[in-house]
Amino acid sequence: MVIALAVWGAIRTFERSDGSRSTARRDPALTGTVFYRERIALPNGSTAEVVLEDISVADRPAVEIARATIAPAGQVPIPFKLRYPADQIAKDHRYGVRAAILWPTGARMFVSAGQYSAFDGTARSDDLAILVQRVNETVAGADTARVLFECGDDVFFAMRFADGQATLSAPKFLGNDSIVLQRAEAASGARYVAGDTVFWNKGELATFQIGGRTFIDCRATRSGR
Repeated sequence: MVIALAVWGAIRTFERSDGSRSTARRDPALTGTVFYRERIALPNGSTAEVVLEDISVADRPAVEIARATIAPAGQVPIPFKLRYPADQIAKDHRYGVRAAILWPTGARMFVSAGQYSAFDGTARSDDLAILVQRVNETVAGADTARVLFECGDDVFFAMRFADGQATLSAPKFLGNDSIVLQRAEAASGARYVAGDTVFWNKGELATFQIGGRTFIDCRATRSGR
């Protein structure tokens, strides 16, 4: 009788353990690659990170759903598999994927200029190809002008203009990184673009499109060097 109970307990323990592993294996995954166009080699010790976020609310920071860190086996493109909890995906929400390549120190070397759509309804987008761009480093002493825009709800964007380019900084969305936008044609005002990141302004009011979200009626608050 004792032996029978022991065997039964072992079987139940195995079933619970095997069930938990099966649940983990059933977590779906987004797949794809991260790449850049610059003809430079990745330094040893670099890593890539891919993040799935809920971007349903346009004027609020994205909500992180899942994150994967990848140690590249070679050069770009870097393949990734991002597992996520299926029960956190709602059909009426919008989800985006962003990526970055980090220096061995952890500082960002390349970042995606915007979000890549992760789902069509609840059907996932497979084989995403995420383009990342070199993080800008502003040269000290360059002939630049800096303007800070306030969009409400504690959302700020800083723009630095020089030589037909504009460098966008947004700590709430980009951390310590920045994106370089190029001057583009506009029916009126000034417009700068990098991928799906767009800045347009006329006078003291501006519109920003970043990470699948749009911020309108952002007002210039101050400028400097």
